[in-house]
Amino acid sequence: MSYSIEQEIKAMLTANEFTKLLSHFELAFDQYQTQQNNYYDSADQKLKKAQAALRLRNFNTRSEWTFKQKQDQHRSLELTESHSYPILPVPQTITLDQLHDPVIKDQLRYLFKDDDTLELFLQIKTDRYLYHNEYGEWAIDRTYYGDTVDYEIELETHDLEPAKVAFENLLTALAIDFRPADKKIARALHYLKQSNDH
Repeated sequence: MSYSIEQEIKAMLTANEFTKLLSHFELAFDQYQTQQNNYYDSADQKLKKAQAALRLRNFNTRSEWTFKQKQDQHRSLELTESHSYPILPVPQTITLDQLHDPVIKDQLRYLFKDDDTLELFLQIKTDRYLYHNEYGEWAIDRTYYGDTVDYEIELETHDLEPAKVAFENLLTALAIDFRPADKKIARALHYLKQSNDH
């Protein structure tokens, strides 16, 4: 189990900028880790209204349940329950008693009763390239939802101010314009809404 205040800076990329960053960090094109992200909420979207999310992330050989809640522009409370196996098939609904971590359950109990049902409402696939240096963990992501794909860079750090400078300097050095990135879940829901409106 891990509990932290996540601090991150992120920006959207074009496909060309994504390729430029892989080259800059000397990351091979096939050097990524695939994540299958599954998001849950109640029918009346209690988590969304609380600026929070509950995610099941499956990797090839492990999985994580994560509760995240926004604190400010760059910070989120992040609570993670890890398992040494993927959770398959992905549950379509869950109740709190299917989670084991007491701290995650306590956070969810502010919004739900133990027998309330949370429904799977969104699935996203991300190919993530990772690079570590003194500023933290850089992630260069290619994310798929529906029939679209987008690209972003994010820096997760323990020391926000110097990391922001390093992030801005990197984009400037590579002639990449800073375009703020919303959370993946928000981008995916926006895409789905647009698709349904057409």
